[in-house]
Amino acid sequence: RKAPPGVVQLGKEELSVRKLTNYEQWILVSFELCQKAVGDYSNKFSKKTYRQYQLLTLLLLKRYNRWTYRQTEEQVRSNPRIQQLLGLLESPDHSTLQKFYKRLGQKLLEQLFTHVLKDLKKALKGRRDALGDSTGYRLSNAGPHYLGSRWHTRKSPKRHGKKPLRPFVKHMILIEEKSLLIFSQHVSWGPSGDTGQLKPVGRKKPPWMRIRALALDKGFDTLENHRYVRCNLKARDAICLGNGRPERMNHPTIRRLRRCFPRTFYRKRCKVEGCISAIKRKFSDHVLSRLKEIRLQEVFLLGIVYNIHRGLQLGLLFLCFSRGFQQNPYYLLHTTYSLQYTFKTKEI
Repeated sequence: RKAPPGVVQLGKEELSVRKLTNYEQWILVSFELCQKAVGDYSNKFSKKTYRQYQLLTLLLLKRYNRWTYRQTEEQVRSNPRIQQLLGLLESPDHSTLQKFYKRLGQKLLEQLFTHVLKDLKKALKGRRDALGDSTGYRLSNAGPHYLGSRWHTRKSPKRHGKKPLRPFVKHMILIEEKSLLIFSQHVSWGPSGDTGQLKPVGRKKPPWMRIRALALDKGFDTLENHRYVRCNLKARDAICLGNGRPERMNHPTIRRLRRCFPRTFYRKRCKVEGCISAIKRKFSDHVLSRLKEIRLQEVFLLGIVYNIHRGLQLGLLFLCFSRGFQQNPYYLLHTTYSLQYTFKTKEI
């Protein structure tokens, strides 16, 4: 009996993990993580054409390949292998993806980020050294000449009247020093200073992880941040001193930090700069969405995409995926036809 339209029959050789490419492994790992984070449908009155974790995986795939909504629809429609891996009977329309993205919400993305961290717990559990920094993402793909003529910058003189500062999406991340995995992130609107970004990103740290030392640049140099690192995070303070006013230098905290500043550990802060550079180079350095409420979610999704990519490089997510793949090989197809058009587990 032939499989119905839109469902590709899997053979015994195709179900082998070794036959999958790195790109297909990334898709399947993302698919499995999205299954843990969201349910099948948003409510019982849904149309039930697509499942939520299928659409969420397509959004991750869209961000991974720098596709637009229409390009995502075309790529999925022209590539039956992606439909086969995600269990799709047909490619969703670009408006379906956009509307799902709009009603997704920040809470579901944080749940997905939490499930990713749980699978990466082996590299993050215990007392770890952390590095932090913030960066900005442009709101369009326009060139610097056009943006410089439209928006006022701090370096350029004010001409032809006052111009507002160019808005952007600000992304604050904390990474683990050895594995370079993002374990906490916070997204906000810029331009704004770095001094108020430490507390929001510190509250989102997973409770099972403890920070041994935290290195930040001089943009975070305030007495409140120094106190927060020592008292709340229970970590060694490695925030670079940048404010050299005499009345501030006489403070006991600043004098103690000047006397025993961890310079050797602070030199490792260049790793977080390289991490940010890798994210912008491989995925994107600007925001593709036009709606204001989706732009913050898109940058947050970028941190999730990077963690999945880095987890596969380190072999952390690949081990979890292969174990679950051997136990349940027919989740690749739509559940309606999975038992009819796949091989049994004992035959693999």
